[in-house]
Amino acid sequence: MTTLLSHIVHLEDGQPITTSLLVAKLFKKEHKDVLRAIRNLECSSQFHERNFTLCHEINELQNGKPQPFYKITRDGFSFLCMGFTGKEASIWKENYIDAFNQMENHINRQQQALINLNCQLKDKLMSQHLRYRQMYRYLQKELTHEEIARCMQISTRMVRNLYREMRDLELLPEQEVFVLAHTGRISRVASPAQLGLEM
Repeated sequence: MTTLLSHIVHLEDGQPITTSLLVAKLFKKEHKDVLRAIRNLECSSQFHERNFTLCHEINELQNGKPQPFYKITRDGFSFLCMGFTGKEASIWKENYIDAFNQMENHINRQQQALINLNCQLKDKLMSQHLRYRQMYRYLQKELTHEEIARCMQISTRMVRNLYREMRDLELLPEQEVFVLAHTGRISRVASPAQLGLEM
């Protein structure tokens, strides 16, 4: 993201955000007018609460008096600024839209990278841990912990411990879907039953 765009939209709690202070500055409006416009928006209270968060910051130019401002989401920005007119306003609308889009693309790329890494780590765990694979097969067949203990020739307590480990790692059948082929390789599918596979 370019320096300019990264200064008008930032990431907060996983969501792209701008502020009424920035909107006022970039659209060359008095901040008090932007605050009034936000307060007078003809939208539902639910929409207002979701997209405009009232905050305060210390204003040293006013002897430390807290200055109100709003944190604004993409939807809030769109609703607020759709009424701004003029050539310069149009330019800044485009800049803001670009900034929000770039931030969201950045978030999506990061999330996909984390998902891919998570899948690779889980695949590695399943392929290298025989007991996880055995547990997965038996759980898929809906065996009880006692039945699994007999099949695996281990104690019920060990089965419970394995189950907790797999639950924490999100390796249980109801959490992830793996198909273990004869080669031992693992791939994810919508449902083993859809493929006619018996685990």
